[in-house]
Amino acid sequence: MNLQIETTTKCQCRCIFCLKKIEPPIDNGHNIDDDIFKKVIQSAKELNIGGVALTGFGEPLLDPKLSERIAYIRKTFPNIRISLFTNGILANEATMKDLVKSGLTVAYFSINAATEAMYDQIMGTKGQFEKVKKNAHDAINIPGLSVMLSVVVNPQFIDPSEVDKINMEWPPENLFLHAAGNWMGRLFPLDYKPVSSDCRWYNFQMYVNYKGDICLCCLDPDGRYKFGNIKDMSLRDAWWGEKRQAFLKKIKEEGRCNVKPCKNCTTI
Repeated sequence: MNLQIETTTKCQCRCIFCLKKIEPPIDNGHNIDDDIFKKVIQSAKELNIGGVALTGFGEPLLDPKLSERIAYIRKTFPNIRISLFTNGILANEATMKDLVKSGLTVAYFSINAATEAMYDQIMGTKGQFEKVKKNAHDAINIPGLSVMLSVVVNPQFIDPSEVDKINMEWPPENLFLHAAGNWMGRLFPLDYKPVSSDCRWYNFQMYVNYKGDICLCCLDPDGRYKFGNIKDMSLRDAWWGEKRQAFLKKIKEEGRCNVKPCKNCTTI
């Protein structure tokens, strides 16, 4: 399984597909406490963790202790994948090299556009497009770092012609094209119901937000459907606990198309 941790809720962007854009005010000024973060990592030793991703509502590079946190993960888990998801604004070459020295192995850059005008519209910020592109190009050439360019391809957010341009500009092995997750129905109404009961998020991932809430998945970042809190229980107890097992049983028996909140999610 993979572990995802939100270390900060701070972000410079207001992406059109993010809850920060449509449901203000979303927390925008908190970093995870050191004791919560360390407890999450230590608790993860009881599980078969394949990777740790630093992600969430916030921009990880706005966490002043990011390098320190990555080093702590690497010391605890010498051989796992450590990744982060970034909007790329602060991800200059020197910063990324420093994070690789601390133990980072994968970086996802949120590109989402091929032109500055579309980028500004999607990301809710201005004057950052060329900087982010340069940062991503530089990062691709850093030894020891795998770089993926994350692109939300929902046609209601981005013109399909932009996606074609992205495919032509960037190496295919570095592209991560995906649909926005709809944040469990909080973003837009669905025109269909999920047909599969399988989902990589709740089956293979565990998400912990900055408050220590052990959430259903990364599409429930504020813990509306949480299984508990790391202050009161271990990750293992949450993963195998009665609340999560009851949820999995309900999904298996009734299917995602009938079970909240998954029936409103675009993840297939």
